Amino acid sequence: MDAIESRALEILAEVCEDSRVLEDPGLDLYRENLLDSFALVQLLEALEDELGVEIWLTQVKREETATPGQVAALVRRLAAEGREQ
Repeated sequence: MDAIESRALEILAEVCEDSRVLEDPGLDLYRENLLDSFALVQLLEALEDELGVEIWLTQVKREETATPGQVAALVRRLAAEGREQ
């Protein structure tokens, strides 16, 4: 895991107010009531503010943010796409 993914997970833990997201990449954030639509908006705003990764709510599917591992992968992919532009 690279630095941007690690920081993305730290931000996720802050938004969810639960450190389990750092320990379990397969944790179902929605089933565990750690992430809802409001928290997702907070997460996306924090990722943009702190990492410079712009993620529009309309470009993200719920399945792409269902687990910490998926959030990290999404951030990694979008950060790489941003560097390519």
